Amino acid sequence: MKHVDSDMVVETVRETIAVLRESQEAIREGRTAIHEARVELEARYERRKRQVEDIERAIELLRANGPDTDLQRLVTMLSLDRTSGNDVANGEHEPDSHRLLSARSTTAPLSHRDSSE
Repeated sequence: MKHVDSDMVVETVRETIAVLRESQEAIREGRTAIHEARVELEARYERRKRQVEDIERAIELLRANGPDTDLQRLVTMLSLDRTSGNDVANGEHEPDSHRLLSARSTTAPLSHRDSSE
């Protein structure tokens, strides 16, 4: 049996403890990053969900109150935004439903406007 120097054992234990502490810190940082990413993903999902709801409401309004040309304009706007890569959630432009409704309120003939506008 070899003689083991107690100083070497103590140093090995200290190094092991240091590595374990670093590992624990890395695990905490990883968990924090995962949590932050999850929160951001949930927020992005909610923004997209609201955008879809806004667009669906705009389509319903157009079908109820506007001529087919307004609906075609909406479809065209949505197609352009989808291919342009703009991100409403990142503030690159205002939501399509807001643009559409503001454009409709200024461009639609009076005979097609809703009396509540």
